[in-house]
Amino acid sequence: MNKFSKFALGMAIGLTWMIAIISTGFFAMYILKDGYNSSWHENIINSVVIFRGIFGLPYPGWAIDPVNTILAGLWGFVHGFIAGFLIAFFYSIFEKVFKR
Repeated sequence: MNKFSKFALGMAIGLTWMIAIISTGFFAMYILKDGYNSSWHENIINSVVIFRGIFGLPYPGWAIDPVNTILAGLWGFVHGFIAGFLIAFFYSIFEKVFKR
């Protein structure tokens, strides 16, 4: 049986989470660029503003400007890498325990 790579899973989840944070942040900035004068419905703008406030707690500056959004994405990569690494770590432990 092949060994489960903790580093590879950490990289995969970290990169996926970073891409999700950056792409969602740029989309939120696009929606909010004209404020309430845009063609987006008021409820959509309100929802994005609330989401930006909540998502900005662990990722400060997210969807405020491009530089802060990319920095938040890099911080998200760290979070995703640690999560993926720990998932693989605990998986390998439980695999040994329940294989008996």
